[in-house]
Amino acid sequence: MNELVIRADASRSVGTGHVMRSLAFAEAAADRGVPVRFVVGGDSTATGLVANRGFGAVFVADPHDHRWVDDATDRSVVLVDGLHFDDELFASVAGSRAHLAVMEDIPAIRYADVVISPETTGGLVHEHAAGALVLAGITYAPIRREFRRRRRLRRRIGPDGSLLITLGGSDAAGLTGRLATAVTPPRTYGFARCTIITGPLTPRLDGFDGSPSVTVRHDVDDMSLLYDDADVAVSAAGTGAWELMCMGVPSVFVEVSDNQAFMSVAINGAGAGVGIGTWDGDDRTVRAALGSLRDDRTYRAVSESALAYIDGLGAERVVDGLRAAF
Repeated sequence: MNELVIRADASRSVGTGHVMRSLAFAEAAADRGVPVRFVVGGDSTATGLVANRGFGAVFVADPHDHRWVDDATDRSVVLVDGLHFDDELFASVAGSRAHLAVMEDIPAIRYADVVISPETTGGLVHEHAAGALVLAGITYAPIRREFRRRRRLRRRIGPDGSLLITLGGSDAAGLTGRLATAVTPPRTYGFARCTIITGPLTPRLDGFDGSPSVTVRHDVDDMSLLYDDADVAVSAAGTGAWELMCMGVPSVFVEVSDNQAFMSVAINGAGAGVGIGTWDGDDRTVRAALGSLRDDRTYRAVSESALAYIDGLGAERVVDGLRAAF
């Protein structure tokens, strides 16, 4: 492999997770001397997300414009990450000289030379091409280096316990405000303070300016630092869940989209967090989940299990596999 091309979008509907987790692959490739270029679409915010982390990006306004693949060679790998892309994109890349890597177990893996599916706990659901390289299982979960650097065992909730709420870069389900209201004031749940993070594509959250124990941060650049400061997090069961578990932060995970349904089951099975599935707005569900982490022994056990579940080296394993294959 002499080039990694990453195709991912960010928008209010698809969120920012596809772009953000793809940056982990970009970091791993760059560390190994492999040139990286991004092709992004959806919202122009995607370009900034990539540029702010030192990578170049071409913005494609028309999702049917695939001319960017014309420059690919037989040693280029095009990694496509997104559930919303149609067959036209995958067929276009498959018909080029490049090798196609598809993120997640989706119908389009039938076109793929490489299938990357960290969510898979058994066999793949969809049929893939004969001879395709399959990198399946949580050991391939892509984690950016900023989160790996802050891995540590969390032993107990401190006397000035901090609660964090983060529901992704766009919060398409609109749950942030409802959850924030449910946990305010945070002392109701045994926490001295609460930090609410809203992503770059999430509407700004109003109504909490008068609460001294609640801080709202919008479109932050220091996410891993805020994670590290938290004793417990309430997070969407997506890319952020992988990051929190990699850092060992005991967390409650909420499904905010259908493709996250697997996560709560897997997390609960590994004891790496508390998955509550979809949230129906009942405060008692959140209260019970947070309460289960108040016990020091349980808290430490969840942190240990989270660290064991995701070691943060998934992107490196994927890139090494691509380099060996192509």
